[in-house]
Amino acid sequence: MISINALSNDIFPVGTCLLGGTAGLERLVTNTARFRARTPAFHSLRGGEIALVPFPLLALTGETGALVRLVTQLSGAGISGIVVFDLDLEHPLVDEASRESDLRSLPLFLVPKTTNIDSLDLDINRYLAELRERLIRSGQALQQRFTSLALSGQGLRAIVAELSDVTRFPVAWEDEQLYCTEWALPETGWPSDLEKHAPDIPALLRPTRLMLRRWMVENRRGSEPSGVFRMPLVEDGHPNACRWHRLVAPVGSGTDPGGFLSVIVPDSGNEMHPSTTQTNLSGSASPSRLDISQETRSSRLGFDRDPDHRVALEAASVATSMEVIRRRTIDASRGATIAGLALDWIGGQLVDDATLASRAGPLGMSLHPPYIVAV
Repeated sequence: MISINALSNDIFPVGTCLLGGTAGLERLVTNTARFRARTPAFHSLRGGEIALVPFPLLALTGETGALVRLVTQLSGAGISGIVVFDLDLEHPLVDEASRESDLRSLPLFLVPKTTNIDSLDLDINRYLAELRERLIRSGQALQQRFTSLALSGQGLRAIVAELSDVTRFPVAWEDEQLYCTEWALPETGWPSDLEKHAPDIPALLRPTRLMLRRWMVENRRGSEPSGVFRMPLVEDGHPNACRWHRLVAPVGSGTDPGGFLSVIVPDSGNEMHPSTTQTNLSGSASPSRLDISQETRSSRLGFDRDPDHRVALEAASVATSMEVIRRRTIDASRGATIAGLALDWIGGQLVDDATLASRAGPLGMSLHPPYIVAV
């Protein structure tokens, strides 16, 4: 789906302020939920909703800190963010609610007072519906594209290179031992922003092995690993020291991952910039109170602005899973064949050198006398 950061820049009206919660801007949006003046205030929250809150309706509760309390309560509901309507930026509750949203990493937006809640609700849901339809079509095409590579036997290298070509970002494949064995760069090469962190992809990903091992331990009780998750790149043991992160798709092969496919993408948490054209902020804009301007809206920042890339990663992970299973099947068959050859050889079943050579040749072995059999 799409992050609330990307959706807000595409859908929210010009002049919308992000009051706080910038650390949660990558939360994914699934739906909308409107505040009601009765219990329960929100109907059936399932996670990922944008809470639409008319402040005059919230004020009817009579609580002095109603907005702050709402932020606190909704922070544990798994929603993607809160949008407040019909509230002055200078209201005394704004600063306290901003601090609370920062503390909870829950994005809190304030839209201009002229914004109609019905219209914005409709715009968001129409946007999400169109996005879902587009992702379904895109996913089917990408699935066919990557699967054809796996079925034609072109291998992991071709899949990794194709994913990098689709996303236009660096891509890496790590095997079950977490060694980066395949990687690819886009046509633009190694991003300059990453040069100061590592000389290449294997060096960049090496510090994240511990986090991947923890993930494997925590998810070992599950059946098949699935789903794309976000992981920060680590510099000298400090998460978020690098302004890039990795989106990781565990590749299923039995109950344990057969490896991990990753796309390395830039953070977009700082995508919303203080506006130089808006006047509804008093004084200079603080880092936690940013304004959506027309300039911000027109800029697009690659991956997190385009959910097709996440779909591409999922499609490529399915094709990669096919390749991993194929390799394991070949390795298992080869191991059994080698074991059979060794047993027949030791047991005296191979009566002449020609028979031995014919059995060993397909395995890539060149066995010609003289030789020694050690048991």
